[in-house]
Amino acid sequence: MTKHSILFLAGLLLFIQAEAIVKLPAIFKSNTMKQNSLLLICILACSLAGLNAKVKLPAIFSSNMVLQQQSEIPFRGEASPEKTVKIFTSWNKQTIETTADATGKWKQTLATPAYGGPFNIEISDGKKLKLENILIGEVWLCSGQSNMEMPLAGWGKISNYQQEIADANYPEIRLLQVNKNTSNVVLTDLQTPNGGWVSCSPQTVAEFSSVAYFFGRSIYNKTRIPIGLINSSWGGTIAEAWTSGSSLKTMPDFAKPVENIEKSASPGIDAKSKYEKDLAAWNAEVTKQDKGFENGKPAWNDPNIDISDWKQMEIPCMWEDNALRSFDGLVWLRKTIEIPAEWENKSLTLSLDVIDDNDIAYYNGLEIGRTEGWNIERKYTIPKELVKTGRYGLNTHL
Repeated sequence: MTKHSILFLAGLLLFIQAEAIVKLPAIFKSNTMKQNSLLLICILACSLAGLNAKVKLPAIFSSNMVLQQQSEIPFRGEASPEKTVKIFTSWNKQTIETTADATGKWKQTLATPAYGGPFNIEISDGKKLKLENILIGEVWLCSGQSNMEMPLAGWGKISNYQQEIADANYPEIRLLQVNKNTSNVVLTDLQTPNGGWVSCSPQTVAEFSSVAYFFGRSIYNKTRIPIGLINSSWGGTIAEAWTSGSSLKTMPDFAKPVENIEKSASPGIDAKSKYEKDLAAWNAEVTKQDKGFENGKPAWNDPNIDISDWKQMEIPCMWEDNALRSFDGLVWLRKTIEIPAEWENKSLTLSLDVIDDNDIAYYNGLEIGRTEGWNIERKYTIPKELVKTGRYGLNTHL
């Protein structure tokens, strides 16, 4: 029972008591008044519970969605335990019924026709939930690493991206963006920035996958069949992260790590705290192995150290194609800059663009910023009190 129904019942009891002081209806003029009152309250409570019942659907089923044409769709959701759930589909104007199990979960197969729409679906276990503007067509799952994730705008900025976004008015192409999320147990739902499906428009496409959008647009322009695009991609992720634990355990190299992950997901285990502890220990070991640090403190940021034996590198570049072939680890870079007189005592902005993966920036030995993450643009402020005319060193620790 919701808070609203409880408050309403309390108000009803107060009304009964006040009525008893002044004048009681005939139904209350006997020794059965208390039983009758309870009966009335119970009936009202049941009625309110029915009014407040409402089915819940996973985010993949929402208004504006696309369902695969000529298919058997495993439509599912939650309701009150053991409640009858009625589902009406406007494409065939039929109502089918299913029953929620003891935990409230239910599933019903929906048969879809050839492409078309828009249609509606109405679901009810006592209170109606209506999904609108549904299309029947082709649904594509678009997944992968950064090549698939790269958005039209944002960190992607495809060629002529502003015009491409302005022209992306395709109401029969629908987008479902899956938020990034990690879990050591199987999840029954996903998270989206918009709460579900949206129509493709200049307002919705900017941060969507470029590859997925152009792929869907190409198919739609050739076939005029409604297209649903589900973008579930994450740059830099390994294949194992997308593979079930049961499958990984069949391979000897992964059996033990999977068991450890399964143990971390056991009840009573604070997986987040353990992860943070393990990460802190790993970072401490990285600092220990970094020759540019001494006793846990940076040393190579000192502008007076001898760097005559340091190698030269032209940047920007992919260092695998430059001075550090087949190298993966920590790098210190230094550049000397000339500060003209007109810059003195003025705040400056150091722009390092995008770095893969993490960095710490120093100006004349003092840290001015640090960033973690491979797809974040670096812009650091050099405080005006540090800006003096002359030659100064910039250090970047990658």
